[in-house]
Amino acid sequence: MKTKMYFKILFALTMLVLSTPRTSAQTNRMLVLELFAGTTNSFLLAEEPVITFPDGYIDVSSESTSVYYKLSEVANYHFEDASTGIKAVEADEIRVISINADKVSIEGLEDKDIVQVFDTTGMQMPVAATHNGTYTEVSIGTLPAGVYIIKAGNQSLKIRKR
Repeated sequence: MKTKMYFKILFALTMLVLSTPRTSAQTNRMLVLELFAGTTNSFLLAEEPVITFPDGYIDVSSESTSVYYKLSEVANYHFEDASTGIKAVEADEIRVISINADKVSIEGLEDKDIVQVFDTTGMQMPVAATHNGTYTEVSIGTLPAGVYIIKAGNQSLKIRKR
């Protein structure tokens, strides 16, 4: 009996959320399944997860993942705002303001900061850095295409040269 109740409630909530027109705020929402075993699965609604209930089970599939559980294993399900994982930039952090084939312009460095560039194996690359008041230009024209780590003081950032 509980299984049918879970099914009806989850189905009704899913239909309500998926049938309403999407706004930018709704694209950052997600369906969260919490299991009695302590695990949690999240599905971005922007990925349009497909939810089915075959024979007392719940099957949720999206672009990035798919799960299949007995309905009796589901402790809770709800919708919540999705975290992007992107934190706000602090005033004292370095950040790239432009990048091209020859140079990277970085904001947030001081004249005294020593700039180093490393490839993905940890090898330091020979580059020149020029401080121009509000930003620093790092010459990368001689470097081959690839991913590099730029380190200045106790901060670092990753760039990709194409």
